[in-house]
Amino acid sequence: MLVLTYNIRRGHGIDNRYSLARIADVVRASGAHIACMQEVGRKWPQGRFADQPKWLGERLAMEFVFQPNLSYGPSGFGNLILSKYPILSVKSHSLTSHGEQRGLLEVRVSAPETPITVFCTHWGLSSDERIVQSAETASFIKSAETPVLLCGDLNDFEDSPPLVGLLSSTGLHDLVRDSTEPEMTFPADHPRARIDYILGSSELRGISAAVLDTPASDHRPVIVEVVYQHIPQK
Repeated sequence: MLVLTYNIRRGHGIDNRYSLARIADVVRASGAHIACMQEVGRKWPQGRFADQPKWLGERLAMEFVFQPNLSYGPSGFGNLILSKYPILSVKSHSLTSHGEQRGLLEVRVSAPETPITVFCTHWGLSSDERIVQSAETASFIKSAETPVLLCGDLNDFEDSPPLVGLLSSTGLHDLVRDSTEPEMTFPADHPRARIDYILGSSELRGISAAVLDTPASDHRPVIVEVVYQHIPQK
């Protein structure tokens, strides 16, 4: 199972060229079965008023769920999950936010070996905000009844209190580190920070991972090949 996370910046590349088709090409070429995206617009002014979730879902022949964390009439801006697997259920959670409203999208998918609960999020810009959002994210993850994936732009480093707290309280681990030394993801032209993550519960393991070199956004996408490991009950 190939899982991708990608902050798409409303379809605007690091070269400031708008092309949603370029985003779709990146996802298609990656072979992703599940793609979690942040900064997605539905009829959003900075996204050329396109219905980006619908367009991407149809273009990629994937089921999709959109979470508008900012809404103005028919327009919305937020998180998107695309899936080659059937979507079984959806929940939308708001996260405490000091500036731009943030959210956590929860989708259960019928993956080949077992249902998996996929979370997609984009944490805030202030460290105090992320501490609270980390704790709230952890509480929702701990309520999941299946193996868990958490994908997103967490706007923080892996040794930061929000990330360390999240991992220690949920038992999630860094699926990229299962197989390789992580690469930087932001900014896309000269990456200097790693702020985009794919995390998983103990039943999931990453057997290969890559950060894709593309100018289609200001972030580079991360993709991980994930396998399910059955853990016998004690």
